[in-house]
Amino acid sequence: MNIQKDIYVNRLSLKEQIEYFRNEMVCTGLKEGFSSPKTVEISQNLDALLNKLLEISKF
Repeated sequence: MNIQKDIYVNRLSLKEQIEYFRNEMVCTGLKEGFSSPKTVEISQNLDALLNKLLEISKF
């Protein structure tokens, strides 16, 4: 198993997920308001993904 390759694949997948949640957050915020519960939930999911990316980027 190539750990470097696995980290690269995970990082790529995370970046795709981050982009998806970022777009969802902006669209939901524009539609429902940036402090709506749904927007805040999406933002929290985005924060968790960004934290994961930061963790694996340390390698």
